[in-house]
Amino acid sequence: MLARTACAAALIGAALVSVFGLLHGWWHVNRPKAARFSVRGVDVSRHQGDIRWAVVAREGGTAFAYLKATEGGDWTDPRFSENWREAKRAGLLVGSYHFFTFCRPALDQAEHFLATVPHDPEALPPAVDVEYAGNCHEVPPPEIVRHELMAWLDAVEDAIGKVPVIYVTAEAHKDFLQGAPLKNPLWIRSLLGEPKVQWLFWQYEARGTVKGIDGLVDLNVFIGDPAALGELASGRAGHSFGTPAIRER
Repeated sequence: MLARTACAAALIGAALVSVFGLLHGWWHVNRPKAARFSVRGVDVSRHQGDIRWAVVAREGGTAFAYLKATEGGDWTDPRFSENWREAKRAGLLVGSYHFFTFCRPALDQAEHFLATVPHDPEALPPAVDVEYAGNCHEVPPPEIVRHELMAWLDAVEDAIGKVPVIYVTAEAHKDFLQGAPLKNPLWIRSLLGEPKVQWLFWQYEARGTVKGIDGLVDLNVFIGDPAALGELASGRAGHSFGTPAIRER
């Protein structure tokens, strides 16, 4: 009896491994085609540890990097300054992002972000990360979240002079941004195919690998070509590249 049970368990385990392998293989086939999206980038935080940025730039096929700077009203990523310095030294276009929490006033969060990030005229536009994962347990009504988010966006744009990008998951987009008039370009997390809404950046992989980074990392593409990415960083891009309609302030 025990032998039959062990045999059955082994067969089930083998089947699960096989299914996982098929899904994993499909997952990685479902990547954006390089012929359409040639400009690739990563977004990182302290979780990626010590990054060899020269290798990332030289061998990783990476053109840009978004670096986690802050979270909430008082937390700073301990690797942000080093990542910013070394990624720029390696020749990548860099931008910073803030993890937006639902339980802290937006202006407190904006003040902390602005006090942390370099005001570099050649940096990519600042970004704000809006998602449920890792956020506060109590979520305010959607209209309150949207109001606070707009306050953060306006404060950061006024201080830096570039229209911030909104990183958003499909669930958060549906709950907080769908139907809202926005001028802010979107950075969409979509792991199962190209996003259905207009986007500027697309995070297509959350468990990717890049030379120069040990372990797993988020992978992204930009909707334009290298020249367009440079224009975006310099502030000359305007509201092109398929960004949403203009939000009235």
